[in-house]
Amino acid sequence: MPGSQPYIDVRIGGIKNPSGELDLTVGQYGRIAFPFELPDSGISKAHVDLEIISALLRDNPEGVRSIVQAVLSGDGAEVRRLSADMGLTESDFQAKGGGLFWAVVIVGVLCCASEAR
Repeated sequence: MPGSQPYIDVRIGGIKNPSGELDLTVGQYGRIAFPFELPDSGISKAHVDLEIISALLRDNPEGVRSIVQAVLSGDGAEVRRLSADMGLTESDFQAKGGGLFWAVVIVGVLCCASEAR
């Protein structure tokens, strides 16, 4: 669609939920729109975001395991609870000078670029 903003789709799928005689496969989906030109603040925020995530992986691996497991099992209420408890909401990242979605955008673009080789 001409003139539309670029975006990254984020999907987690393949989560099986048995439903009687049928197997139900569910997923989660999000779309992050971003401007055509990456502002300097986007790089700075992504740097802060990835530092926060790196510290979390180092200091609380069990918490990370719990939130990943909750996402993979499709337990949205548990994901929201753990995210809030662990300080992983967008507002938490913004309060520390980040903005989690910029990290997702940059990592997504880098993943796409590496696959394009």
